[in-house]
Amino acid sequence: MEYADLFQEENTMMGQIATNQQNFFSLAATILEDGGFVERSFFRAIVEREKAFPTGLMMNSIQIAIPHTDVCHVKKPFVFVSKLEEAIPFIQMGTTDKKINVKMIFILGIQEPQNQVPLLAKIMEKFADETFSKRLSQFQDKREMVRFLKNQFGG
Repeated sequence: MEYADLFQEENTMMGQIATNQQNFFSLAATILEDGGFVERSFFRAIVEREKAFPTGLMMNSIQIAIPHTDVCHVKKPFVFVSKLEEAIPFIQMGTTDKKINVKMIFILGIQEPQNQVPLLAKIMEKFADETFSKRLSQFQDKREMVRFLKNQFGG
């Protein structure tokens, strides 16, 4: 699987304001459904999965979330990237109650289950690199950010 192909401008949000996770997931699900990337069941599935398996991560100087659902809710593979204007709380991965404030969210939409773990590992590896994290947080233009991500995840 070529990870660079998963990053697209139409699946990138910058500067959005979401009041909470539910609001954010609703915005993302609408964009993804309208683009033909997900089933109608996606919104409910991602909300429920995030409750059961939190995806917030503290990586160096950045707090991120990497939510995803079961493959049956995905029509076409994608990574939906969001750099929010205001942080929203996510529960930290591996805990049930530790909240972190997240501004950067990567929703994974994978069709083959065997590709989900390697992609998740690659994203975590990139965010473990402080240079990558700082560079990503500085982007103001989604076209430039998508170009950067395609380059970082290519090959």
